[in-house]
Amino acid sequence: MGEVSALPTAPLPQLSSIEHAAALLRTGLRTALILGGAALHGNGLAAAGRIAAGTNTKLLAEYPFTRMERGAGRPGVDRIPYVFEQAVERLKEFNQIILVSAAAPRSYFATQGKSTVPTPSRCLIHKLVSSEQDSAAALERLAEALGLVNGRIQTQKLKAAGLLTGEITLPGLAAVVAGLLPENVIVVDESMTSGHAMMTASAGCSASRLVSQHGRFDWNRHAASRWCSRRMPFAACALSLGGWQWDVHSAGIVVHGARRA
Repeated sequence: MGEVSALPTAPLPQLSSIEHAAALLRTGLRTALILGGAALHGNGLAAAGRIAAGTNTKLLAEYPFTRMERGAGRPGVDRIPYVFEQAVERLKEFNQIILVSAAAPRSYFATQGKSTVPTPSRCLIHKLVSSEQDSAAALERLAEALGLVNGRIQTQKLKAAGLLTGEITLPGLAAVVAGLLPENVIVVDESMTSGHAMMTASAGCSASRLVSQHGRFDWNRHAASRWCSRRMPFAACALSLGGWQWDVHSAGIVVHGARRA
């Protein structure tokens, strides 16, 4: 067999892009880092957590991300809602947005006479790094430019799990699932509009990895299973409008979306 070629190294952004992002963060204006790709796990997420702690910056994830590390001991990242009106409400506080391997927020549908941009008109948007570039290294260099290399990482504290009683609601179901997640679980979320409560409910729960809707559910479940080489618990969650249906698989717990008749 021939030699296997080494994987190409992702390029870094221009130094001017990093310096401009650092200058924006020094202004003290309300700023969000919108993260995608490798910025949502590993060294990239840790560097983002340092930047957030040192500059009072909010960490957000674009809606169509691939995977994210979440839970206690990791930086808290909120997901931009899929529904346009909810995205407008979520983004209205920001004067500046820095994109890290993410696209500028846009509506997923066009309506005549209605804006498709959920960010405020005053909001300045700067692309730190594209999806083809090394987002983790870019965030580490941004933290260095801000003097935060050895700074505190903004992390979530472990939240006590508790089961709810009363009427069945989507937020309530999300809270129950979040409260039952074992440590180091892999969650596959195939929801569109009714799974948004899972992000809030699972904040501060046991450390987990979230695989988002980025292709078919079967593909996501297969991708997640490849990460279970260390026999990590595996739960795949598919939250669908109208109700949930539970199945138990040999790999763990799978939650399928089920519509009410």
